Amino acid sequence: MFDVVPNGLQLIWNGFVALLPVISTLALVLGGVGGIPELRRSMKPKSYLKVTLGEITPTAQPMGHSMNVTVLNQKKKVRRSMDAMDVIAGLYVIDRNHQQWSGASNISISPYLMEGVQVTKAIPITFSFAQGEPYTIVVLVASAGMTHYIRETKSHTA
Repeated sequence: MFDVVPNGLQLIWNGFVALLPVISTLALVLGGVGGIPELRRSMKPKSYLKVTLGEITPTAQPMGHSMNVTVLNQKKKVRRSMDAMDVIAGLYVIDRNHQQWSGASNISISPYLMEGVQVTKAIPITFSFAQGEPYTIVVLVASAGMTHYIRETKSHTA
């Protein structure tokens, strides 16, 4: 006679109360692994590129230099990594005041780089380095399917 809640809503409420421990446990588990974004990230494999820059060496060409760039496609656990296709680089040389600069883009590093494999390529630099001046060299590397560039910088004094 004093039952205010209709019978259908009472059943829904009882079902929700019965599922509450399961929902709480699921929330704790998701919080422990980093949440839904982390789970989604681990389910979709991608390329994990690591860039290492070598020393700058002069070449026989006037104003010619060369720098070794090593790109490693890291192998991650639980099949989170994949092969990288069309690995390209962009190289920029900038002086301290950002007044003199040079750049090259779309330098092909490798058409296909398997996971766990690294490749080294000598990238030519045509730039007139002034004696004793500091320069910053920025290398940006990306592959097909990546939404961002991997940046590595190096300071160089001529």
